[in-house]
Amino acid sequence: MFTQGPDRYVPGGFPLGSGDVGYVRGASLNLHEPGAVRALLDAASAAGWRPGHPGAAEVDGWSLLEAAARI
Repeated sequence: MFTQGPDRYVPGGFPLGSGDVGYVRGASLNLHEPGAVRALLDAASAAGWRPGHPGAAEVDGWSLLEAAARI
């Protein structure tokens, strides 16, 4: 989940793409790109998330963004 905050941008239309999330001066991803989604899943897995456990989990995407952008 990516929410707006200081020095962050989330999808909101022109001039940004509809899937763009990132820091104003830093890492960014386009969530419509399959590679970006895969990078977030890999970063979440490295941070301890385990798919297949029962129940829903909500994760702060900002905690994963920089690691995912490096992948």
